[in-house]
Amino acid sequence: MKGERPQRPVNDQEPGFSNGVWDLVQRCWAQDPDERSIIDDVVKTWEQLTSNPRQDSNLPPGDENL
Repeated sequence: MKGERPQRPVNDQEPGFSNGVWDLVQRCWAQDPDERSIIDDVVKTWEQLTSNPRQDSNLPPGDENL
């Protein structure tokens, strides 16, 4: 898996794989280490996501109006 990143799970309805969480994971996995989120940003984002989980959709981006 050299340099590759996993794809978003097909069953993205599982708790914990909302759009916000997946975006956070992708930012942490950035190929260039300088583009990765620092831990303070990760914690802040995680706190925002978990403080109001209903605002964070499980729908793939662009499907929020379904």
